[in-house]
Amino acid sequence: MKNLKDNAMMQEMSLQDMKDVNGGSPWWALYELTCEYLIDNREAITGAYAQVKAEGGTVATDMPFK
Repeated sequence: MKNLKDNAMMQEMSLQDMKDVNGGSPWWALYELTCEYLIDNREAITGAYAQVKAEGGTVATDMPFK
């Protein structure tokens, strides 16, 4: 049992070292970049949506969920 606890502790330390080297969790950085992009480009995104709808096209939100 002690061996399993030591192994788990070593894995946790290795994971923490990887996070420290890589600057933390990559998912948080991706989330921040996505939000920043959407906020900065809101007018362009809504304009493109309106143009597609005006031309009779469909967008992903028009598709039925299965």
